[in-house]
Amino acid sequence: MSQAKQQYETLQKKMEQTVIEATSGGGSVTVKMDGRKQALNEAGRKVDQAMQSNVSGMLGGLGGIL
Repeated sequence: MSQAKQQYETLQKKMEQTVIEATSGGGSVTVKMDGRKQALNEAGRKVDQAMQSNVSGMLGGLGGIL
C-alpha cells in the first residue's frame, strides 16, 4: 500500500508541474492550465471580479435613479 501511495504522490507532483496551453479565436484567447486545473479557476475568479466591478460602476453611475 505504501508503494501505491508513493506512486500516487509522485504522479500528483508531476501533474502539478505540467502546464497545458490552448488557444481559441484565431489566437486571441490563450489559456494555460496546470494539472490541478487551478489556472482556469483563477481566470474564472478574475472574470467574476471584473464583471462585478463593471456592474458596480454602472450601478454607481445611476445614483438616485434606483
